[in-house]
Amino acid sequence: VVALAVGLNAPMGAAIAGLSALGWALIFAFRGTEREG
Repeated sequence: VVALAVGLNAPMGAAIAGLSALGWALIFAFRGTEREG
């Protein structure tokens, strides 16, 4: 059960990290466009 949980948490953690990274990238991108505009 522990091995299964770790196997599922690894990809889930990677997916969450990727989504959060994309979210921050979008936030900074919007902030940059707002400052320039």
